Amino acid sequence: MSETFCSVCGSAKPYTSRLCAECADEKIEHLEKEKRGIHRRLQVCRRMRDTLRERVRELRARLIGEEASMRACSEHRETLRSTLASSEERVKELGVELDLHEDEAIHNEGLMVALREGFLEAKERVKELERSPPADTVCLLPARPEVVVLCGSSRFVAEMAVIAWCFERDEGKITMGLHLLPANYSEDPIPDHLAEHEGVAEKMDELHWRKIDLADRVFVVNPGGYIGDSTRAEIKYAERTGKRVNYLEAPEEQT
Repeated sequence: MSETFCSVCGSAKPYTSRLCAECADEKIEHLEKEKRGIHRRLQVCRRMRDTLRERVRELRARLIGEEASMRACSEHRETLRSTLASSEERVKELGVELDLHEDEAIHNEGLMVALREGFLEAKERVKELERSPPADTVCLLPARPEVVVLCGSSRFVAEMAVIAWCFERDEGKITMGLHLLPANYSEDPIPDHLAEHEGVAEKMDELHWRKIDLADRVFVVNPGGYIGDSTRAEIKYAERTGKRVNYLEAPEEQT
């Protein structure tokens, strides 16, 4: 057998192989290292592939979500367009209504001016009549009769009725006071304090105070000089509000 030489180290070897045993072992070890490196790179590539696949799935899901969102936005845009068109139509309608209301306001303002002028003319005419009534008019009363409110105990309601009649008949005064009810108002005898009997005393007292507000003066009906607590309070209120107070008889001294 002829000798051959190793193609790596050049040593003679009695084999037909191109490498000697030592170089062949080194070559095998080197190839094993490359194999292990390739295997590691293959594992890295597989992990990268799995990562990329997961990323692709995420991107696909995100794309589907974005497409759904775009469809929703498109529908919302169409809704907004429809709403805008409706709003523009409503604005036009309101503009027409506003023009009508403005015309009506101008017309009403003219009526108010005319009414105000008529009122002022009527007021001036009343003043003229008060100063100098027409020659053919017989004036039995002043332009504004004095208003008198009668105050006193409800036991004197009959006396108040007579005094009110005399004030209006003899002096032409408008008179307010308690009411004299007829006997047939109730099957039972009418008590002196009817408002308390019917449970409306506070309401009638308040109403009587409002009569004092309307009156020019107060006339106290106090036969025998008697004035009860309620009437005394009404007198104080009248004096506090600047009303003149007169008495049928001199009042009793307070103890």
